[in-house]
This record gives sequence, structure tokens and C-alpha cells, in this order.
Amino acid sequence: MKKGDLVLVKNTNMSTVLDIIRTAGPVSRAHISRLTGLSRSTCSVLVDEMISEGLVIEMGKQESSGGRKAILLKLNYEGGRAIGIKVMQNHIAAALVDLSGKIIKIQSRDFPKDSDKSDFIEILISVVLLLTAYEKNNTNKNILGIGIGVGGKIDFHTGTLIESSIINLLNVQIGKILEERTGIPVYLENDVNAFAVGEKYFGAGIHYHNLLCVTVGQGIGAGIIVDDNLFRGSHHIAGEFGHIRITDSNSATICTCGKNGCLEAYSSNQAIINYFLVLTGKKISIEEITILAEQGDKSALEVFRKAGTYLGYGISTLINLFDPETIIIGGEGAVYYRYMESEINRVVREDAVYGLAEEVEIQPVLFDDNLWIRGAAALVVREVFRKKT
Repeated sequence: MKKGDLVLVKNTNMSTVLDIIRTAGPVSRAHISRLTGLSRSTCSVLVDEMISEGLVIEMGKQESSGGRKAILLKLNYEGGRAIGIKVMQNHIAAALVDLSGKIIKIQSRDFPKDSDKSDFIEILISVVLLLTAYEKNNTNKNILGIGIGVGGKIDFHTGTLIESSIINLLNVQIGKILEERTGIPVYLENDVNAFAVGEKYFGAGIHYHNLLCVTVGQGIGAGIIVDDNLFRGSHHIAGEFGHIRITDSNSATICTCGKNGCLEAYSSNQAIINYFLVLTGKKISIEEITILAEQGDKSALEVFRKAGTYLGYGISTLINLFDPETIIIGGEGAVYYRYMESEINRVVREDAVYGLAEEVEIQPVLFDDNLWIRGAAALVVREVFRKKT
């Protein structure tokens, strides 16, 4: 076997062992061997290396009915820090995060809508410097990387923002520029993909290997995890779930993408606002419609059911295509998901094939900007667990 192949095997084994410790820990070396099929000696060598790197620590001994007690291992969540950044319209939210996803310090900055590349980069750097200074003045842990989530078309491998509807910039090498200015590795990702990685490592998806994260709000998107890996597609746009067409009628609602008949035009915040306007003659915000639904208002409940019907069509299509273990609902839509839930479930039961409606769990997660920041930080944590060369 060639040297490169040996390195690949070693890193693959180390990634496997790290993931076992992350998801099943505290765990003994012997138990890792049983779960992975690796020899005990191989597991011991890998674990010792990870201990020396500060990624894993030994803790108490396992109770034993006889013989020598096994030493238990767990991840050293204090072994390093990550910076997670979520880019929104006119606003950047960032945080210093430990390897468990715990947020230690938050910073945020607004930026003008018409900011050019230089201004935007300088604002990003200022936020990073505030967080690195805080870390240096406190625990002085090693910052392992910067993860950035932004809506749009992203080339993860080059760290390039190709195009975005969130900020009016094209072909910006954010990763390269920030790495040169800060000396810290940067991982740039589409924000929905980053959210999915965050749920896989820190949240509701931690025990699943195949999952979808559907975000509902101003837009509708999907992050796709297949066999524990994020699926981006050949052209960096996999997961544009909101732009599947659910009707070809000439009178169909126009979507933000300029086409008509897209799911997003029928189940997003704006769609719900439009439904309420048509039904009542009143134009109010999604927050106000949600409050009315909480109070049992029939019109509010009706528009959520209508949006839920269309979203159910979309979700059942995802289930038939990907056969996931779970679908996690995030974004602002998670706040009002309960008013769409029964209708979504009805449609999924009717449309999902082979009884998958009974097999796939659909679960909303609490809407919180911090979830998106942790998702961005998870881009860094994922690289640590991968042990890439």
C-alpha cells in the first residue's frame, strides 16, 4: 500500500473513532474497538494521538463486575474554539463557540445595504478581531477556524461567494481574503447547508446519518446530509427546494426568482401574508398572523393550513427522493409550524410511497439566530473531526 493510501486509511479511522467518542461517549477503548471493528491496538494508537493533540481526554473508570476497570474517553470540548458567523441582510451575527457548540461570546455588526466588497470584508474582519481579542484575554484557547454561513451560491472548496440575494456582491473570495488577514482557516458555506451541518453535529440530527433540514421563512431551502456528509451538488446549488414547481398554471404566483409556480411562492412568509390579505382584506405581518393563530383566529389558522398543504407536497417529494431518517424544520417557519403540522402530515401520508410517512420523523427546532451561528461554527468542528490532511 502506498504512503498516501496509508495516510488516508489512518485519517478515515481517526475520523471514525472521533465520531464514536462524540456520539457515544464517554466510551472505553475496548468499546470503540467493538463498535468500529478496528483492533484494540489500532484504537489505542489513534486515541493516544488524539489525547496528545488535546481533542480527547480520559475521565473516570467504567464500573466492572470483575477484572481491570476500563478508562473512559470523551471529547475535550475545551480543546479549542471556533468562530461562527451568520451573514444576513445588513447585519452580521458572530460568536465564539467551543467544540460542543456552546456559545461563549457574541458580537454583531450592521453594514449598509450598498456596501462594496472592501467595506463588507473590513466589517467581517472587525467582528473576528473582537472575538479573537476576547479569547486571548480570557482562556487563550486555540481558535481552530472561522465558519461563515451566507445565503447564495457558494464554492466551499475555494471559499468564494459566487452570488447572493442576501448581499449584493459577486465572486468574492471571502475565505482567501480572511485567511490572509487573520491567519485563521476559513470555511464558507451556504447558510442552509451550514444550518444542516450544525444540526448534524450539535442539534436534532446528531444521531442520524441521513437527514434533511428544511428552512421556512422569507424563502424555503433544504440542507441535505447523506451518509453523514453534506451534499452540495455539482454546481454548488443542491437544496434549492423552494424553487421546485408545484403548478404550471399561467396564473400561478410569481416567485422571487422570477418564475411562476414555485413552492416558495405558496408556502413562504410572503405567501402566508398574501393569503391573509385575500381572505380578510388586511395586510399584516407574519408575526401578527402567528399571534392571531395562537388566539384561535379562524382566518389565521386557515392561511397556515393552506401554506401547509403546499409545503406538505414539497416535503413528501423530498421524502420520496431521499428516503431520510428525519426532516428537521428550521427558520422562522418553525415558530408557526404547529399551525401547518396536521395538514403537512395529511399530505405526506397521502403522497409518500412505501409507507415512508410512518418511518420519517418530521421535527421542528426552535427558531433562534444562535442555531445559525452554531451551524457556521460547526463547519470548523466538522473539519476537526474529519482529521483531513
